[in-house]
Amino acid sequence: MVYDFRDFLAVAERLAMSDDEGDQRSAVSRAYYAAFHRARAFVRAENYHPGRVRLDHREVWNALRYDADPARVSVGERGNVLLQFRRNADYDRQFAGVLATKVHEVVAEAKALVDAIDRL
Repeated sequence: MVYDFRDFLAVAERLAMSDDEGDQRSAVSRAYYAAFHRARAFVRAENYHPGRVRLDHREVWNALRYDADPARVSVGERGNVLLQFRRNADYDRQFAGVLATKVHEVVAEAKALVDAIDRL
């Protein structure tokens, strides 16, 4: 069975409802990874990096950010912003901004980003 990483969005939504900071940080991370895995599948399908087994975060978002298509550029830029929130949630002791508010914004943006990638 192949896992559908979009399912991370449902996990993120459940975690975002919690008052626990760890759950909220995990929600940011799961939401980001739903968008990242969808973007990476798109980049692979479009053959941006032929022959590469693994594509890291920077490669995926930059492949889109430096495309000629403005819709792809927007997706790449938005993905890069989400990446920064995910890094902040996963690695920094102090979250930039009010986590309880940001977590819902990040989850909503990740959902919108997955939809945008599906429309590319």
